[in-house]
Amino acid sequence: YKSWADKPNLPSASWANGGLGSQNIGHGGFRIESDESTVTASAFSNLRTMKEGQTVEYEFAFIITPVKKLDTKKHFSNRYFHSPSPTPEVVANGGNVMNVHHANKFNPYINYPFIAQKEMRDLVDEWHAKDWKVKIYYTVRELSNYVTEIWALRSLGDEVLSGGNGGGDRWLREHLVDNYTPQWYAYLGNGVADEAIMNSGENRWYNYYIEGLAWLMKEMDIDGIYLDDVSFDRRILKRMRKVMEMTKPGEGLIDLHSNTTFAIGPVNQYLEFYPYIDRTWYGEGFSYDIHPADFWLVEASSIPFGIMSDMLLQVGINEHRGMLYGMTIRRGNAYNFWKLWDEFGIADSEMNGYWEKNPAITTDNKEVYATSYIKDGKTLVAIASWVKEPTKVRLNIDWERLGLNPAKVKIIAPKIENHQEGKSFMLNDAIPINALSDCILLISEK
Repeated sequence: YKSWADKPNLPSASWANGGLGSQNIGHGGFRIESDESTVTASAFSNLRTMKEGQTVEYEFAFIITPVKKLDTKKHFSNRYFHSPSPTPEVVANGGNVMNVHHANKFNPYINYPFIAQKEMRDLVDEWHAKDWKVKIYYTVRELSNYVTEIWALRSLGDEVLSGGNGGGDRWLREHLVDNYTPQWYAYLGNGVADEAIMNSGENRWYNYYIEGLAWLMKEMDIDGIYLDDVSFDRRILKRMRKVMEMTKPGEGLIDLHSNTTFAIGPVNQYLEFYPYIDRTWYGEGFSYDIHPADFWLVEASSIPFGIMSDMLLQVGINEHRGMLYGMTIRRGNAYNFWKLWDEFGIADSEMNGYWEKNPAITTDNKEVYATSYIKDGKTLVAIASWVKEPTKVRLNIDWERLGLNPAKVKIIAPKIENHQEGKSFMLNDAIPINALSDCILLISEK
């Protein structure tokens, strides 16, 4: 590991049971053992010394996974873009879900989307007419200084607005003076600045938040929300999903983003949310590239839990592994993959991953994995490598599972702009893969 961003922190002090020097490794640990019928997980803190009257708490939780049935059709049909002004390429190639952040004219004030009502409703109406869904950034971790109720909240002491050492920008210093904690700042132009204050945590404002979501779904006609490292728990997610279902049953969308809480582990932190959300989007501030395929499957893709994910493309996020898990990025080259998805018809395919007990397609290299998207008469294959130098692999194909006659098939690597060049292969050719890269293949009958 090269930095804090490469690995999670130790768990609670009880489980970790002390640290061992600069490696920051505790005495505790865990083991996972399995056979054909049973998986046994053992967590331990190892030997420890306790004094009379001392107590130690070992916190743990169970959740049955997957939390719901994987819906690949829904995942591949909803293509996210983070801007209220999608590019022509995104519109032309199937983009259809818009996430509207704060600090713009449609949603100017963080976590208080109730002021620019005309602008927001006009945006929603415009893009609904184009068959898009419109979602907005809306959480409670911090509150804009434009909250209409700010002085009522201030009168409650630190129940809603967290106390603290003050500071921040001019408005906060001049009006709140002290006993607050500044958070997000955005200059909006014309002398207007959004200066947020930290929310104190679980409090009565959560009820306002839930009512606000119900109002946004009904009056602004939004289609869901984008969550960014939130401070509430599973009970609030259940209430959020309930009010969304009351307004738009089966249609509301919630996606969850996590920043550097990789140090905690976003899956560990948010797993109890998963029954109520539709997609995860992790990766900001930490590196996936140094981790094995198992980590990508569990931490990045969310597939074992019954939902799917997108990639947040930053340093340390390898775009060339995304299709192994049905993931693309949310900007840049994503629309070129969407074009391929539509040409192939991926939403109506059967996703058969390398993690299945008997995959339809495997490779002859244990560090190169293959996921198949199977349809009548054709199969799309995503191959991704964890090998640190260029390599070649041959495919082991269960032709009966694919419903294809090997004597009649053609194999091509379809051209994907800014990703791979088009190429044809013979049936038994070795497929070249660049270091830590991928190859997307289309197998079909001639």
